[in-house]
Amino acid sequence: MKKLSVGLVSCIVLTTLACIPALADNHEWPRRIDSREATILVYQPQLESFVNNTLKARAAVSVEKPTDTEPTFGAIWFEAQLATDRETRNIGLRNVNVLQSRFPDASKNQSAQYERLFSRQASGWDLDMSLDQMLAMLDENSRGNIEVQNLKNEPPRVFYRTHPALLVLIDGEPKLQPIEGSRVMRVVNSPMYIVFETSLKSYYLKIGDEWFASPQAKGKWRSVTQPPTAVLEVAARQDFPPVPPEVQNSLAGKPEIIVSYEPAELIVSDGEPQYALIEDAGLLYLSNSDSDVFMEVDSQDFYVVLSGRWYRSRSLNGPWQYVAADNLPAELAKIPVDSPKEHVLAHIPGTVQAKEAILDATIPQTAKVERDRTIDIGYDGTPAFVPISGSGMAYAVNTASAVLRVEGRYYACHDAIWYVAASPYGPWRVAITIPPVIYTIPPSIPIYYVRYVYIYGYTPDIVYVGYTPGYLGTYVYDGTIVYGTGYDYRPWYRTDYYPRPLTWGFHVSYSSYYGWSFGVGLHGHYGNLWYSLGYGWWGPVHHHHHYYHDVTINIDKRVVIKRPGNIYRPVSKEKWRERWRKREREPREYREKRTYRKARQEQLKSRKEARPTYRHDERREKSRYKSRRNDVYTDRQGNIYRRTDKGWEKREKRKWKPEKSISRKEKGKYRKPKLEREYKSRKRGDERSRKLYRSHQEEFFKERGRNGRSLTRPDKKGRKFKD
Repeated sequence: MKKLSVGLVSCIVLTTLACIPALADNHEWPRRIDSREATILVYQPQLESFVNNTLKARAAVSVEKPTDTEPTFGAIWFEAQLATDRETRNIGLRNVNVLQSRFPDASKNQSAQYERLFSRQASGWDLDMSLDQMLAMLDENSRGNIEVQNLKNEPPRVFYRTHPALLVLIDGEPKLQPIEGSRVMRVVNSPMYIVFETSLKSYYLKIGDEWFASPQAKGKWRSVTQPPTAVLEVAARQDFPPVPPEVQNSLAGKPEIIVSYEPAELIVSDGEPQYALIEDAGLLYLSNSDSDVFMEVDSQDFYVVLSGRWYRSRSLNGPWQYVAADNLPAELAKIPVDSPKEHVLAHIPGTVQAKEAILDATIPQTAKVERDRTIDIGYDGTPAFVPISGSGMAYAVNTASAVLRVEGRYYACHDAIWYVAASPYGPWRVAITIPPVIYTIPPSIPIYYVRYVYIYGYTPDIVYVGYTPGYLGTYVYDGTIVYGTGYDYRPWYRTDYYPRPLTWGFHVSYSSYYGWSFGVGLHGHYGNLWYSLGYGWWGPVHHHHHYYHDVTINIDKRVVIKRPGNIYRPVSKEKWRERWRKREREPREYREKRTYRKARQEQLKSRKEARPTYRHDERREKSRYKSRRNDVYTDRQGNIYRRTDKGWEKREKRKWKPEKSISRKEKGKYRKPKLEREYKSRKRGDERSRKLYRSHQEEFFKERGRNGRSLTRPDKKGRKFKD
């Protein structure tokens, strides 16, 4: 059963298929640094602390001068500022400052020379790493106090259907707003495009190129080939987001339209429910559905993940009850990593996936902005502020922007940048500091997300800013991550309508590599479809201005194409539409082969460019190249170790000697547990990078098997198809 889903990624990543191979090579360790004075190899850093956007770490290094016969190994301690780009999954280390170094086998004179060398060159070193390597480096001590309290977990209304259906949300009774020069009125309190034709007393819903009609918003909707001329005229005025051709084709099934005035979710199966066994766990999963629904075999209870939260029921038709993550059946944690449902492990406390998802929530997307930037903020009438109880703050309710009044001054958070003004009308300038009390805003406030936007520093011309995934709705709660606060915030509506962020209704799903994706509506064997003209429904109002940069399209959990999601780097709608025009012109098979060929060419090119060059004889060049494994570590004292296939070795008197004491356990524990953990973390980071790499090169480009079945999709028993 083919599934299409269109979704918003809160981790904000742009990963085009062609760039993945290059990224894989650019993040290889050790990193080689050539200069006239010496050749330096820097091995993958070992984290010591990570606070805000400042990283402190140590790293094993080797230094070899042109006159040396062999490298000298040592350790450096350094600090650097993070420049994160989640689009390319790159963690840049900027302004590297070596704080200390130690070379056990070097003389005092040599050590002093190395220190001077580092002080001159370190600031320009390329020590960038992948986001996956960074996540593996982090440990629970690095994440700080980011657990959120007082979120809402009451279940939304859950609809279950065995045929294609589309969930349409309207926030309460339809609010009709006149459209200038027409008898048609717009339903403004829905993320979907719905209008009401007053003379015919009928509602019309536009999804892609399809139209549906009903005399009542909650009535029976029917597909119409030609809506009234007046409806077409007002629709022609709208700048609709482009619809991918794969998604447009999924509308051919004429789905049932389900309208809800309250928070709701939709579960659809392709016909009557069918189940597949998850081996090594007493679980079945709903195999003919795109939703994450499980049945515990022993109890016969159903469990479903909705916006990262777990709910239980005796029937697929409900009622559903919230289950705290620490009260889940133990069988859920036994889901294998190669299971089609592996992604739900991010919502099960104690799993590697949950720990990494939590750590991912601590890594900011960073940028530098000019201090002379400004914005304009409009209000629906005179600015109206509502107090935030017990804080001395108040927030504006009649604007699409997040505006706060704190101690007589006004602070606005727009596109993840803080601005300050003496008046709610401005003039606004980029802020260089904000009151700490802002970071106490509770989840019950609609603009809670601004707590996750930070200022890291500034110069006379530049302000360094960033935001963590909480700005886009990712919250650490009950030992896992969830989407949204769960609150049913009240919108503003007088002359203008300003929606508030919603938690439910968007078929949210989490991936360890792509973050959250949305899939509103069309489920079943015709796939999922997200399509909206609205803004502000799933977080900050920047989507109103740049809604062409916040959607990811998935096919069977494999990414086809990603819109750029970096709020600091929007892409114009013209460029986005041009991408779809090219896709429509090219046959699918040719498109995939062309993209793969380009990816392969870039891979070979990057490897060629990364190949080391030496000024010494060929024999030494070959031996040195073969030794470039990312297997050298340093402990906190600056001793140098190497992890080989046969175990640990220690560098002493310029030789590698077996060091069995590291692998030896005393009372069930390693004598140097930190080194063993760092070895496993480095290995895990490589595994994550390889898995992402393979998912783009192998899974997406893999030819489909006979009868259109994917070679990587499971059959009803959870096994993989064979060609």
